[in-house]
Amino acid sequence: MISLYLVLSRQQRQPRHQPPYQPAASLTKIEPPKSFPPQILHRQELHRKLMSLVHNEKTALRLVNDVLKRNPGSSVEWCYEKAIYDVLRDRR
Repeated sequence: MISLYLVLSRQQRQPRHQPPYQPAASLTKIEPPKSFPPQILHRQELHRKLMSLVHNEKTALRLVNDVLKRNPGSSVEWCYEKAIYDVLRDRR
């Protein structure tokens, strides 16, 4: 009984040989896009600026959505700019 326990415990401790990881061929061919449209880059820049002010993704999106609800028909970029302006104004 004890010898069976010793054999099993040694087998569990021995490292198992695993082949090195090789990604699938389809994954290695994916390349990032060469460029983004300027509108998306501007929106990302505005989002980063708002995030640097509030430090919370949920809060940043809530602020932008609130501005969007109060100003239907406005562009998303304008709503980000207004949310940034409101945060800076409220800190004065």
